[in-house]
Amino acid sequence: MSEWILFAAGLLLSLGTGIFVAGEFALVTLDRAELEAQRERGIPRLGLTIAALKITSTHLSSAQLGITLTTLLVGFTMEPALSSLLSGPCAAIGMSRPVVGVVAPIIAMTIATLISMILGELVPKNFALALPQATARFVMPFQTAFTWMFRPAITVLNGSANGILRALGMEPKEELSGARTADELSSLLRRSALAGVLEADTATLLGRTLRFAALDASSIMTPRLAVVAVQRHDSAEAIIELARQTGHSRFPVYDKNLDDVVGIVHVKQAVSVPRERRGDVPASALQSDAVRVPETIKLDALLGELRGRGYQLAIVMDEYGGTAGVATLEDLVEELVGEVADEHDRTRAGIVRRGDAVSFPGILRPDELLERTGIRVPEDDDYETVAGFIMAHLGRLPMVGDDVPLAEGTLRVQRLDGRRIDRVRFEPRHPAAVVEGASGVRVAEGASGVRVAEGASGVCVGEGASGVCVGEGASGVRAVGAPAVSTRRGAVSLTPLGETDHGASRGAQ
Repeated sequence: MSEWILFAAGLLLSLGTGIFVAGEFALVTLDRAELEAQRERGIPRLGLTIAALKITSTHLSSAQLGITLTTLLVGFTMEPALSSLLSGPCAAIGMSRPVVGVVAPIIAMTIATLISMILGELVPKNFALALPQATARFVMPFQTAFTWMFRPAITVLNGSANGILRALGMEPKEELSGARTADELSSLLRRSALAGVLEADTATLLGRTLRFAALDASSIMTPRLAVVAVQRHDSAEAIIELARQTGHSRFPVYDKNLDDVVGIVHVKQAVSVPRERRGDVPASALQSDAVRVPETIKLDALLGELRGRGYQLAIVMDEYGGTAGVATLEDLVEELVGEVADEHDRTRAGIVRRGDAVSFPGILRPDELLERTGIRVPEDDDYETVAGFIMAHLGRLPMVGDDVPLAEGTLRVQRLDGRRIDRVRFEPRHPAAVVEGASGVRVAEGASGVRVAEGASGVCVGEGASGVCVGEGASGVRAVGAPAVSTRRGAVSLTPLGETDHGASRGAQ
């Protein structure tokens, strides 16, 4: 009879372990700010949980002490009780007394451990993770009472642990921080989008918003070389014509050069001049004051500056006092919501995909390129754009056709605008190898450096393939637009582009 009492006591102690485990996981899952907001809305029975979250470290130490004590007591009660209860059945199946003395305790310890793990650890842990708030409401009265009863022991144990941490140069925290960094929030947004909790567009917008405050004016400005400006002596008629050609509505007005910007002129001010006087009225008579900001100003501060003063355009200054570029309110909005086009924008080539290759403007930042194409370019403080990365890698002025290798492929300078890299082409790697004896093989368009081994037959080498070597004995080979093709001894039926070889076509299928 006493064995069953001890076994029942062990079960109760396992449930006690479960209370401490559930309280521990509930405390590390809940957010105090959210609970305080719920209490303000009138949700009851949150006071003990909020109070516990203010001294989380103490309550976690209390939970660990409770788990240790109850687990030890389970071993002292349930294991001997089960061992005694199992001795009879073991002897009944023919085990000798010495064997029973070894086997029964092992089986009893195994059963006691399983009961303790399942009832005392796994079930309460999973329950607390699934319903942390309901769990905290139930267990916090027991947890708080235990913490009050064993406060001296908990203080000694917690103080000893904190002393070790301080000796290692770390400052212990009593309360878990509910704050999250921008990187943590961005990671949370990505996981939420992948899990389907957030719409992809919503996650992208929120991610852009988080990134917005970390960027500065140099990240979004139109660089100096691309700025379209007017001299202070240019006429209203010239301003209207420039607006017609470029699609822009606002222009910086400079005196001697672009480092000497004296104001901003809007095309509507030029249009308001009577037609017969437009050739005589200079830009200096129409200009308004210009907002000047350093290129290191953060975007949120720049947005506040433009909105506060009612301006649409700011002149971005470099550290030497010269003009680095211009930033507009539209640039800021596009950083948040993506590319915005209106009826006055001129069509411009953006990202163009042809097969696996991608052509894009060199002015794109690495993070923009990754977001819009999935192409990863290393980021560094030494450059702002993909064009800057290429120039940093080359160590000289770029030329059309210059290649820069990436982990996933190659960046090639596609077009220059003066000395500036205007467009870049990304070509992914396509390794191809055809093993000896392969037949009926087709090599895809754009493959390069392909070698077809001895004995290959019925091979079709696609358009644009270069440097192709067809081995000895190859037959029925068709090369479409393939330069620098070498066919070794015995190769037959090599058909250039524009000709037809029915046997070769059939062999390539």
